[in-house]
Amino acid sequence: MIDTLAQEPRFVVDARLEPLVGSVFQPTGFPDLGAATFERPGGATAVLVESVQSLTNHFEALGWDGPAQRPVPALAALPYVDVRSGEDGAFLTSSRLEPHRLASAYIRDAAVEGTSGEAWIGQRLGLRDGRPLDWPHIYRAIFELDPLCLVHGVFFSHKKWHGNPKVRRSLTAVIEAHGARPVVSGGLKRDDVSFRQGGEGRGAEEGYG
Repeated sequence: MIDTLAQEPRFVVDARLEPLVGSVFQPTGFPDLGAATFERPGGATAVLVESVQSLTNHFEALGWDGPAQRPVPALAALPYVDVRSGEDGAFLTSSRLEPHRLASAYIRDAAVEGTSGEAWIGQRLGLRDGRPLDWPHIYRAIFELDPLCLVHGVFFSHKKWHGNPKVRRSLTAVIEAHGARPVVSGGLKRDDVSFRQGGEGRGAEEGYG
């Protein structure tokens, strides 16, 4: 099967999923937007359960050992960029953790052997004003710095990076629920210390009452 897939431009898995507990689920959403509902062709109602960005975060989390602050053993041999404190060398973050990966502001604003991270990235990618982007060179450079950026995508959008190279994801996933209906459900927070809201600075917004 692997040999067959090696000759294909893409591999698509279309799977039917069911909630593990009960029949309800918490879809992708934001407090000011609510659930991401939409209409499918024909007018059928659907809801976005997990967005592309959300599932990318899940994929990346599988490859990182949070307590140890390093990649899992299966990915330990692959290069990546980590950011450490200039004061004591303490680990701060890495290209495996940052939403923008190699294009992270923490990497851009860091220093690499006396060179700013911004200039260092530009040099590694071969970005030069007045010259077209050298895509083979860019892909090789990204592979040398953090190959998972070629899997999950990276966008060097900062205005000082010439051409703003953008590498699209090679692994994309999304979970949709078709024919879903909203569930009307409430909740109650108890405060056994203070049953009533206090004065200024001790209200519901501060977590009291």
